[in-house]
Amino acid sequence: MKKFADVAIRELLPFKQRQVLKMYYIENKNIQQIAEELDIDKSTVSRRLNAAKKFLKKIRKIYSEVAK
Repeated sequence: MKKFADVAIRELLPFKQRQVLKMYYIENKNIQQIAEELDIDKSTVSRRLNAAKKFLKKIRKIYSEVAK
């Protein structure tokens, strides 16, 4: 599953969503820090993060159905 998720993130997730996801989870930055660094609104960061999470949930669901 991890390899599948890695590929999905790298190849399918749009760059802006991937960027925010990486900053939030890998670099442990909060929404305010990300917004300041990217010079965007906090609401934009939140939308991108939520879209990325939603995408990953779909990928997880598809993978679990295929892996049966």
